[in-house]
Amino acid sequence: MNTHDNERIERPKSLTEMVIERLQTAIMEGDLKLGQALSETMLATKFGVSKTPVREALFRLKQEGVVDIIPQKGSFVFLPDPHQVNDLCEFRAYIEPLGLAEAFQEGGLDFLDDLEVCVTKMRRLLQRDDLVGYLRMDTQFHQTFFDYCANPYLKASYALISTKAAALRSHMSMNKSKADMSNLQHIEILELLNDGKIEEAIALLKRHIVDIKKDFLVTVS
Repeated sequence: MNTHDNERIERPKSLTEMVIERLQTAIMEGDLKLGQALSETMLATKFGVSKTPVREALFRLKQEGVVDIIPQKGSFVFLPDPHQVNDLCEFRAYIEPLGLAEAFQEGGLDFLDDLEVCVTKMRRLLQRDDLVGYLRMDTQFHQTFFDYCANPYLKASYALISTKAAALRSHMSMNKSKADMSNLQHIEILELLNDGKIEEAIALLKRHIVDIKKDFLVTVS
């Protein structure tokens, strides 16, 4: 048995990579608002680093479309217009069903188990009226498709929009009634997958994304 892979030493993350992760999380979870100005000095102080890794992180996030850097004005969290939101949701409606089908084929019972964990946690969060926690777990539910997807091109394509989708989800106006309806769709998707009804699950997933698009559009209107 080849043990070399097990003996590899993990390369420590650079300061820039750590700042990128912190900023992505803050944007995805709504701690940084859509369109909010980002001060290099304030972020450097907050993270306890120099401005250099902050500047590099902002540039990298600009390449991903998560941060806008405007000459003479500064850096800002992305703020999409309704047309951009529509494009994002149409792309999700195309790529997520592909990711779901791939994960279902490759992940088997482990994939279904992880989806069930997400659904169980979402149900408990709703019982506690924790809508913020629910939306975070909603993001994880959809990310699970691509955690088990073996196609690197699908994974890379979803990574291009996953932070934006999570940010919009965190900022949208969500009440208990909407969350309950959304979660019923998550539960039904899982039940269809458990029954091997992949085509029906894909159709419901597409409808689920279209339903959410309406709330996303209200968020940026």
